[in-house]
Amino acid sequence: MEEQMKTEPKEASLTVKYTELQSLLNSLVELKQSSATKQKVVVEKMDELMKDINQEEFTFIFTTEMMDKIDKMIEEKKITLENALWLLKCVGQCEVLKILWNGSFYFSLLCRRFERMIVDEDKKKKEDKNEKLMIDLCECYMFHYDRDLSEILPIILPCVLNVALKKEESEETLKEVEIALLAISCTGYWRKMQKELYLNEIKEIVQYHQEHHNLTPLAYQSTWKFLITRLYKDKSLSEVFVNELHFSREAARELEEPEKHVDWKIKENEMKKTKEVKEISKWIEMVDDFFEYSEQWNDECVVLVRCLSKLCVMARENFKAIVIEYCEIFSSIICSQPVLAVANDVLKGGVFDFFMEELCHSTVEHDVMRFCLNFFYELSETFKEYSFLGDNSEEWKQIKRMTFKKMEEKGYESLFTSFYGVISFMNHEDCEDNSLHMADYFVNA
Repeated sequence: MEEQMKTEPKEASLTVKYTELQSLLNSLVELKQSSATKQKVVVEKMDELMKDINQEEFTFIFTTEMMDKIDKMIEEKKITLENALWLLKCVGQCEVLKILWNGSFYFSLLCRRFERMIVDEDKKKKEDKNEKLMIDLCECYMFHYDRDLSEILPIILPCVLNVALKKEESEETLKEVEIALLAISCTGYWRKMQKELYLNEIKEIVQYHQEHHNLTPLAYQSTWKFLITRLYKDKSLSEVFVNELHFSREAARELEEPEKHVDWKIKENEMKKTKEVKEISKWIEMVDDFFEYSEQWNDECVVLVRCLSKLCVMARENFKAIVIEYCEIFSSIICSQPVLAVANDVLKGGVFDFFMEELCHSTVEHDVMRFCLNFFYELSETFKEYSFLGDNSEEWKQIKRMTFKKMEEKGYESLFTSFYGVISFMNHEDCEDNSLHMADYFVNA
C-alpha cells in the first residue's frame, strides 16, 4: 500500500503533463495551416511547459509515437513545417540544457522525413536552395539524432557551422549562433569526423571570441564541449587545445567568473538550481575530460589546477558533487600525465594538501574517501615505478623530498593507519580500484 501511494503522484504528474502536451498538439491540428500565427502561440505554450520537465516525464511524453504523430501532421498539412521545426528545436534545446536523453527520434518516420529533405535540399542548385529551411532541418537533426552521423555529417555540419561563424552582434544573430553551437555540441564522443569538416572553423570561432568576446556564455561553452568530444577520438588535438586555443587558461577564467556570484553557504539542492553553479558544473565536466584525454601540460594547466583547488575548498562543506568531480580530475592527472611534468605543480598547487585535509575531515563521505585513497595509491605506485627504474635525477630527488616533507607535516602514516579498518570494507563496495593492502598507500622511494 505504501509503495502504491509513492507511485500514484508520480504517475498522476506524468499523466497531467502528457495530457497537456497532447491537448496542445490537438490544438495545432484544429488550427490547421491557415492559422500559423495561432499555432505559434500554442508552440510557445508547449515550450513553457517543457521548462519544468524531468527525465522520466520527457521519456514518457516524447515517444516514437509522438514523433510519428508530428510527422503525420506535417504530411497532412495540419501544422506548418516552420512551426513543427520550431517546436522540435525547442524540445531539442530542452533536452540538451536539462541533460535529458531520448532516442525515440531515431526510430520515427519524422527522422526519415528530415533525412530525405536534407539530402534533397542539398542537391538543389544554389539559387533554388531554401537556406533557412536547410539550417532548421540540420539543427533539428543534430539535436535529436543519437546514432552515427557519418553518412550525412558532411552535409549538416558545414551548414550549421556557417551559422555559428556569424560575427554580427545583434540580439537575433547572437541567439542564432548560440542555437547553432548548442546543436553542434550534441555530436557525441563516439562519433568520428574528419578534421577538415570542422577544425579551422571552430578555431576561428574560439579565437575570435577570445579577442572580441562576441559569444554568449552558453555558446562558448558549447563550442568547447564539441571540441572536447573530438579529443576522445583524436588525442592529437591536445596540441591545439594547449598551444593554439589555450583551453586551461580559458577554463580557469570561465570558472572564476560565476564562482564570484555563488553563495556557497546555501544547501546543495538549492545551489544546483542556480545558473552560476550549472555553468561551473559543465566547465568542470569538460576539464575532467581534458585531463583524461589530453597528453599536454604547461603553465596554464597549473593556473587551472590552482583555480580548481580554490573552488573546491569553497564548495567542500555544502557541495560534495564538486568535491567528487575534483577528486576524479586529479586521479586523471596522476594516471595520465607524465609525473615529472606535473608532480611539482600538484604538490605546490594545493592538491596534495586538499586530499590530506579531506581525509582528516570528520564527515568525509564514502566516494570522497575512495578518491582520496586512490590518489595516494596512484602516487605511491608512481614513486615505486621511478625507484625501480633507478631515476636519480636532481629534479626527481627534489620532488621526493618535498613529498616526504608534506607527509611528515600532515601526519601521513598515522592518518592512513586510522583507515586500516575501512580499506577492506571499501573494496567490497564497488571500489575495486583501491588496494586491500594498507602498505600500498605509503610512498616507497
